[in-house]
Amino acid sequence: MRITIIGAGALGGVIGWYLSGVAGHEVWLLDGWAEHVDTMRQQGLSCEREGVVATRPVRATTDPAEIGPCDMVLVLVKAHQTPWAAEQIGRTQGSPLPGSSLVVTLQNGVGNREVLAAALPGVAVTQGVTMMGATLLGPGQVRHAGVGSTFFHANGEG
Repeated sequence: MRITIIGAGALGGVIGWYLSGVAGHEVWLLDGWAEHVDTMRQQGLSCEREGVVATRPVRATTDPAEIGPCDMVLVLVKAHQTPWAAEQIGRTQGSPLPGSSLVVTLQNGVGNREVLAAALPGVAVTQGVTMMGATLLGPGQVRHAGVGSTFFHANGEG
């Protein structure tokens, strides 16, 4: 499965770190912070959990055209960046988006799914909630700060 995470900050970085360790998946981290992306490309992404730090190589870019079509896009940017994320999805996936692509928002706030759905007509857009805690420590460094459940809504509502 090809997965793109848009927003490789605290939570996006932690989720990207875990998913990048799953065999058989190609995971991309897309972020606008060039120093963070350059660090991940050159040194990998480090994730700290309970005082233990592990680093793994990840695919990271600031250029959505580098990624190509994906099966799933996870949106993990701040709410005010949602229109930017929708634009990046369009540039990542090409036009039109493949019918099998799924866009999932795990953002804080209300209305993000609706913004994405309006900007990406005909695309399956859903939302979820997570109780996972994360901290961005610096370029290429995140902390998994708290374990919690993550839920996805099948119909994108609720």
